[in-house]
Amino acid sequence: MSHGVSDGMGYTVLGTGPTTLLHLPGGPGSDTTSGSGARFTARQLAPFAAAGYTVWNVDRRREMPHGPSIADMADDHAAFIRAKLDGRADVVMGTSYGGLVALYLAADHPELVGRLVLAASAASITPWGKDVDLRWARARAEHRYADAGAIMLEYPLPAAPWAPLRRRLGPLVGRMFADSPVPDGDLVVEGEAEAAFDARDVLPRIQAPVLVLSGTKEIGRAHV
Repeated sequence: MSHGVSDGMGYTVLGTGPTTLLHLPGGPGSDTTSGSGARFTARQLAPFAAAGYTVWNVDRRREMPHGPSIADMADDHAAFIRAKLDGRADVVMGTSYGGLVALYLAADHPELVGRLVLAASAASITPWGKDVDLRWARARAEHRYADAGAIMLEYPLPAAPWAPLRRRLGPLVGRMFADSPVPDGDLVVEGEAEAAFDARDVLPRIQAPVLVLSGTKEIGRAHV
């Protein structure tokens, strides 16, 4: 496994197989190429390396100015593919937030993407999901880690009767965010970009075969 930074984007490379897999991680706030985040991600992606892929896990640009869209983040990854992957990724896999970026990457730069995998991602997000992610990103950016932990628990425990339990467990869950190296501003930039996200109009422009996955259950296919 090797690590590096290219134009402000941290990356990790696993495996030496003939097929290139570019993985775009979740968020808001990607932290998968340093410290504990890199070790956790390496365990997740190790099966792909063992199966014969060269896996490039690439975080989003650090210290982003306010105002970029998810399409702009896709342009960053397109530049990375041209600079580091000889102009093509055989497979692009976007997980959660990374899937939002991957959609624009495949639509706006079709010559760079061989196949597209979207894992636990979508072309649109419910208002509830956008609200939770943005509140979570802002709480982390403001170092309100107990609040961030409680907000995170809204995903598995969204109903109002669970609110007291979320508040009690919030400080414990929030500890996992306290040592994140992601700049505070990037958390907010990514949260705000997600709040404005809707990629349904770009779907007809995607030329690559697409596999859509949710957790461990396949929910749909397109162009396969």
